[in-house]
Amino acid sequence: MVHTLMDFAITNNFKISVNYFGVSEMRMSLIGFNMALMVVGQGLLAQVFPFFTAAAFIALCMICYKSQKIYSHLDAMRQAREDVPLPIPH
Repeated sequence: MVHTLMDFAITNNFKISVNYFGVSEMRMSLIGFNMALMVVGQGLLAQVFPFFTAAAFIALCMICYKSQKIYSHLDAMRQAREDVPLPIPH
């Protein structure tokens, strides 16, 4: 949510989903996780959880890197517009 608000502040473009993964998909994954917890139990999920956490961390790093490239491009475009000298009237 913080990334979404900061992205909106920088780009002035509001997106609620990231890479086609939005609020509804997150709810569905939580429902699936709870169902798996009921069916499989805590033992297997306790072994799988560190890998899930590592995958989520890698996804977060990829999103931050992709966003940083977009923000640096936007900043370069703004600076290029500001560096253009004004025409001198004759």
